[in-house]
Amino acid sequence: MRTAAFLLVLVTLSSADDAPKERTFKDGELVDPYWGLTYAAPGLEEAKFGAGSASVFTGRAGNVDVEILVQESDKEIPAAEWMAAAKKAWAEKRKMQDVEEKDTTILFMEESLAGFKRHHGYAFHARGPQAFVVHASVQEKSETSGDAIRAALSGLTLDPEARPALLVYVIAKQRAFPLDDPRVLLAAGQVYLSGNEQLRVPKNLMLAERLLERALTEAKPDTYGPEQRWAIHEQLGLATLEARKLDSAIEWLLKAEQLAEKVTEGASGARNGQSSYNLACGYALSGRPDEAFAALDRCLAKGFLKEPQNVEHMKTNDPDLESLRKDPRWERLFQQQPETK
Repeated sequence: MRTAAFLLVLVTLSSADDAPKERTFKDGELVDPYWGLTYAAPGLEEAKFGAGSASVFTGRAGNVDVEILVQESDKEIPAAEWMAAAKKAWAEKRKMQDVEEKDTTILFMEESLAGFKRHHGYAFHARGPQAFVVHASVQEKSETSGDAIRAALSGLTLDPEARPALLVYVIAKQRAFPLDDPRVLLAAGQVYLSGNEQLRVPKNLMLAERLLERALTEAKPDTYGPEQRWAIHEQLGLATLEARKLDSAIEWLLKAEQLAEKVTEGASGARNGQSSYNLACGYALSGRPDEAFAALDRCLAKGFLKEPQNVEHMKTNDPDLESLRKDPRWERLFQQQPETK
C-alpha cells in the first residue's frame, strides 16, 4: 500500500472493528457512533433522532420526557462550568424551586407564569469544547418520582476515543463552513486515516471510513471537483485496505483508478498510478495475482517508478505485495523501467 499526503488536509489543518455505522435503538438502548455515545434508561422508548447538531435524541423513559442535546464552545470547558453557565442563564428567566445539585447534575421544580409546574433534571457531560446534556422532565402531578428522573439522567455514556463530532467542529470553525458541509466531513475523514498529534486525534480507520462515506453520500453533484472525487475514493480504498476489508477496498480503488483519469492538475498521486498500485495490493492480499500484476502494469505505465522512494517501497518495503515477489513476473516489472537518480 502506498499513501500520500493529501493537499486538502495540509491546507486545512497545518495551523491547527466493525461498530455500527448508523444510529441504532434496540432493547431500550440508543447507540450513536457519530457522536460516540450510548444512552439507556428504564422504560426508554424511541421518539425521534435529532436532525441537527444541537439535538441528538428525544424520547420517553416511562413517564419521563427525555432529550439529549449537544452544546458547543470554541474552547474546552469542564462539565461543572457548563452547568454553572446554564444556572446563571436560568436564574434570569426561570422560577426554580426545590433545587437539588450533585456534581454535574441538577434537579428542580419550575413554575410557569401560568402556574404550570414541572420537575426538571439536567446532567452535563463535557468532551473537549462540547457538552452533552441530558434533560429529563415530568409534570408535577405525575406519579413518577425523582428517582425516575435521576435514572434517566444517569443513562448516558460517552466514548472518549470516539471524537468525530469534535473534529468536525474544529475543522468547520477553521474553514468557516457549516458543520454538515461534506467537505468538512472529508477533511475529518482524512485526519482519522493517519491521525494528527497536533489535534490529539488518534488514527482510527473505522471512523475514517464512516466519515468519508458520509462525505461522499451527502455531497451534491457540484460539491467536489475531479481531484477531490478521486481523493475521497482513494482514501476510502486506503482505509478499508488497511483494515483488511479487501472486497470493499478493491471496489473503492477500482473507482479511484477510473476517477484518476479525469484529474489533469494537482493530486500527483492520481496521475502517477497510485490508485492502480494500491489496487494491486488489494488483489495480492486477496490471492488474485493475475489481477494484481495487471494493475501493477497499469501503475508502472503511468510512471510510478520514476520516483526513487516508490522503487524502494515497492521492491522491498511493502508487505502487501509479499505474495507476488516469488512470481516470475515480479522481476520483469522492473526490467524496462527508466533508471532513477
